[in-house]
Amino acid sequence: MKILILTQYLALGGLERMVVTLAQELRAVDVDCQVAAYERSGLSPELIRRLENSGVSFTALQKGRGFCTKTVLALRKIILAEKIRIIHTHDLGALIYGVAVALCCFMRVKVVHTQHSFVHFRKGLRRYSLYEKLFCSAAKAICTVSPSIAHQYRKLGIPQDKLLVVANGVEFAKAFATPSEARARLMARHGASMLSFKAGDFEKSWLLSLGRVVAGKGHERLLRTWVQLPDSVRQQWKLVIVGPVDPRFMRDCILPILQNSPYFAESVLLVGPTDHPSDWLFASDAFVSLSEEEGMPLAVCEAIGAGLPALLTDIDGHQSVRSYVHFAPRESNSIDVQIFIKFLEESAASSGNRPSTWESRERFRIRHSSEKMAQDYRNIYSRAVKIVHRSWIHLLALIINFALSSSSSALSVQRLTSTLEKPEYLVSDDFKGHLVISLAAGEKRLIIFENKDFCGTLPTLHGAPDDSLVDVQWYLGRTVNLKNPSFEGARTGSYVDALVPLRDSLDCANPEFADAQWLFADLTVAENAFPEDLSLYFESTMHPRQQLNHGAEPVRRWSMTLRILPFTLSEPWALPLAAEFTPYFASLAHFGRSDSREGALTQKYIKEMVAHRILPLKAWIKHPFKKEEEQLNQDFLLSRDPSPQLSYLNTVVSELPWWSEIDIPRIDHSDEQERLKYWMRWQEFLDVRSADPHEAEFQERMSRRPFVYLWDEPQQEEFHKLRKMTESLRQGAPQVSALVTIYPWQSLLDSIRIFAPLLQTLEREGPPSLTPEHQLWAYVSCMSHGCGSEFSSGEPDFVIERNASYIRVWPWISEIYNLQRVLYYSVNNSWRKSPAVDPWQSLWDFTGNGDGTLFYPAREGKFALKEETPLPSLRMKLWRQASFDAEYIAYAKMNAPECFGRLRAEMPLAETAFRWSRNSRQYDQARDQLVECLFPTSRDASTPQGNP
Repeated sequence: MKILILTQYLALGGLERMVVTLAQELRAVDVDCQVAAYERSGLSPELIRRLENSGVSFTALQKGRGFCTKTVLALRKIILAEKIRIIHTHDLGALIYGVAVALCCFMRVKVVHTQHSFVHFRKGLRRYSLYEKLFCSAAKAICTVSPSIAHQYRKLGIPQDKLLVVANGVEFAKAFATPSEARARLMARHGASMLSFKAGDFEKSWLLSLGRVVAGKGHERLLRTWVQLPDSVRQQWKLVIVGPVDPRFMRDCILPILQNSPYFAESVLLVGPTDHPSDWLFASDAFVSLSEEEGMPLAVCEAIGAGLPALLTDIDGHQSVRSYVHFAPRESNSIDVQIFIKFLEESAASSGNRPSTWESRERFRIRHSSEKMAQDYRNIYSRAVKIVHRSWIHLLALIINFALSSSSSALSVQRLTSTLEKPEYLVSDDFKGHLVISLAAGEKRLIIFENKDFCGTLPTLHGAPDDSLVDVQWYLGRTVNLKNPSFEGARTGSYVDALVPLRDSLDCANPEFADAQWLFADLTVAENAFPEDLSLYFESTMHPRQQLNHGAEPVRRWSMTLRILPFTLSEPWALPLAAEFTPYFASLAHFGRSDSREGALTQKYIKEMVAHRILPLKAWIKHPFKKEEEQLNQDFLLSRDPSPQLSYLNTVVSELPWWSEIDIPRIDHSDEQERLKYWMRWQEFLDVRSADPHEAEFQERMSRRPFVYLWDEPQQEEFHKLRKMTESLRQGAPQVSALVTIYPWQSLLDSIRIFAPLLQTLEREGPPSLTPEHQLWAYVSCMSHGCGSEFSSGEPDFVIERNASYIRVWPWISEIYNLQRVLYYSVNNSWRKSPAVDPWQSLWDFTGNGDGTLFYPAREGKFALKEETPLPSLRMKLWRQASFDAEYIAYAKMNAPECFGRLRAEMPLAETAFRWSRNSRQYDQARDQLVECLFPTSRDASTPQGNP
């Protein structure tokens, strides 16, 4: 495969250096390429020498005025003689010539185009938009160097499946150099150009501007600001401007500023072009670029990669690196002097951190490396040559065949959305060609993919700097058939709820995957991810089931801007869900009986619960103290009874987060003496540290404020029994607190620490007066939809028919009542009916579908699974998102209360337990608005407000 890289110039500039670097890297990976420029102006001997040394041939043409047919014929001659397969064009002019040449070759040569900026649009000529749309239609792939350029292309109507974002690559230095080392190297390499430096200049800090000195690069604004600085600042700093100078721009714009300033000779130096920009980067202490228009700023990337602090204008082309830089407004002729001074002061103060900053930006250098750029383009070339060009007759035949076809493939659909809503409530406006998602390190986000009638290899995510940074786990959404409504007005029939994990593909031949209209992807950002913006894209090569010629199916792409936020998720979680999980019920659903594999199965369930920010209650397998009293002694190991595989500590406690309070198992025994003996045995276990280190570690964890779920919804006539139980607990195990699903009446505060009343009770009785020792949870049960009556209270709940808002609202309601947790009575309650009733056939329980059941049992062999395992429901994913939302609310209240206050005033999502928004999309909008207020895109996002 031979490639011709076509550009307008080969002068010393960012784009031209990128073209040469790409050609060198392609040669290094055995891609046969050559470079051509269709204008000879300003040819750089250094760049030509670099190409020759790499074995890349270079051709310089000189086109005539306007569109030049001779240039097209000359390029066609090269194409035919060298048997070129791909023309890789750069910017609009090269695209026009590339397409013209391809047409002259009857489209046997493919055009891959890269757009670096839309600076030509600033001329205000409408024909440029027409040129872009017309000539892009003939290209096989349109690559943009930043998401902002891709967005402009989408506004022009360029199809999404053609668009790719490929960041320009940089040849970063392999080793760090201190400013003193780099300045010594400059003297050795560029002695003549360094004569204008005075001896004292080498002791000053250097502010570097690297790039062409031409209109639009912001040098006028930079110099106007520079001459306004106090003398004390200019005495400490030297402004060094490195890059080729446009003589007319120098005469008309730069010299008038400098001639009126007495400070030029002492504090500003114009160096001119350089062949070794890395020397100047390491020699400097800070970097500045006040450009008015950029696509992918190479000099900025080089500066960031060298560890330099950078001050940039807040233009679209700079947004992709905002996590590493400081921003200045671009509206005025000069920037605010105080912004400039503060930047220089901070840069000087951080100069000693340059080595560590260099190390921390290793991932940035990998992402923007020339090696990665070359590999990305190599993959694009390979795909482009496989796209078959069809004649008009063939194309017409395909259109007629498509129109007459009655096969289901004509109805095939693939669409992607980041809107968090159940599929039954999604609308066409929710589906986008470009997704914008903001996540913290370690955070997960659900992506929903409508996939009607497609199968094959699952969509893949591309563009991350390394494979471990962003993970994608695909699920197949399985429908459950609901025969009875959970509440008045609920629709019966099929709903998507169970999620089956998929590996790499959707097997077309497997009948269990026949109903695969909805796929879901868990997008996870690595916990060690640095704040940055990633330009990613999903790519699908799936094909309709009935289509025999799989190779003819086009590749579909959906671009995504993933913003990794400078934010740390809190521990403990701001709003966990606590729920009862019964291992015995799980064993019934999977094995039909209590089984020896129950312990391993319990671990899987609790891992899955914790992964969805749910903490288990009452999740014990066997009575931990079932042995006779005389057999119990100080060597008793709770992690070994009744066996290591079935013990409470190894099956439950070991899977919980380190910070989680431990729920001690409760025994339902009416004998007061037996209860007292049981509590005393627990207190003895907590008090007497075992000689076994493993056991002692468990004891230490469990001693951190353990509690017991003592009573579920006691009635007023049962209060005397409740008092006896709490007294028995306090007498036998004073270290263990009580959780009761009851309103915190004043008379109960001494005996109960954790209260979990219904929301309707909280609303009726008002906010309770609690001490810091007490906790207030909210209890969710069938009461919300009526528990068999036709009355629905209006509280949020977890039944299957509800839309996503019934779960997403919880963090907003928790703010009204100051809730620490939400208590949901069970995650596998309906499974107590197994094996008589299969959970896959019916989840009807307490007159609600899925009420008290958030899991599905996956048996070995079903859905190509190789073991018994729990399957999460879509409702668990929605809860996880609600819990993540609570993290941002808590962070805002602590660090930026004005953000949270303004959002609540503008979007009152929840006013009471009964008055709250049922519009799921508003919760996505509220989260995005809160993130934007906390971490604005128009400022340096590397320094979040407050401390996470």
